[in-house]
Amino acid sequence: MLIILHCCLHPMELSLTGRTTHLYRRSSSLGSLPDNARKENKVRTSTDKWSDRPPVPTLLGYEVMEERAKFTVYKVLVRRAPDESWVVFRRYTDFVRLNDKLQEMFPKFRLSLPPKRRFKDNYDMNFLEERQQGLQAFLQNLVAQKDITNSEVVRGFLCLDDPPGPFDSLEESKVYCETLEDTNHRLQRELQDKEREIHSLRRILEDRELQIRRLEKTKKSICKEISGVHAVRSETLKVNVCTEQEVRGMDDASNQDLSSELQSAKRSHAACWNSSS
Repeated sequence: MLIILHCCLHPMELSLTGRTTHLYRRSSSLGSLPDNARKENKVRTSTDKWSDRPPVPTLLGYEVMEERAKFTVYKVLVRRAPDESWVVFRRYTDFVRLNDKLQEMFPKFRLSLPPKRRFKDNYDMNFLEERQQGLQAFLQNLVAQKDITNSEVVRGFLCLDDPPGPFDSLEESKVYCETLEDTNHRLQRELQDKEREIHSLRRILEDRELQIRRLEKTKKSICKEISGVHAVRSETLKVNVCTEQEVRGMDDASNQDLSSELQSAKRSHAACWNSSS
């Protein structure tokens, strides 16, 4: 199997992603006509500014392929200027040899390279992802030091002095097209997942809105019932007050009649005593 690890070198940005950017052939001359001289000078000035900055490597992913034997190849996309980039292929052993040479040339610097794996599957998905991250860190540390970046071994490793074209071979063209196809499929899957997630969230939102409307309707019904109960209680209290007042009036009238009868009886009794005497 052939594991292709895409690595992009860009002087301005650094990111770890599965996306592959467009490749460009080496920038060609704009010509030697007098009318183009000023424009050509501007392009050269811009290119010089980019060349003064150290490259920043970015690992973009990997792909599994198979040929005669099982081995791992890493695809490195080098972008030195907006209109100048190329692709190189390196095996893990190339990274190891590069690290060994750099340790001899720069003994004070310690570059962390992912270790070799023995007695286990070197093509396990989790292992490949870990190695990808490790090589990403290795390349980051590699270009962080200007002396190391400008060394002959690093310049040869990245083909900085003699950049190849992106499609110098049929195999490179095939790998690049397959990479773009895989990237397109991955982005389509991610888009479908996002659309399903949005649809699910929209349904949840609609259910919540329906539930809120039902609760508001129930609340209004309960408030209406409570208002009716309060009205009935108010009328009942008014009736009770009127009844109590009527009862009190009747009691007062009865008491007055009884008092009048008692007084009449007393007068009659007194008159009888006066007659007998």
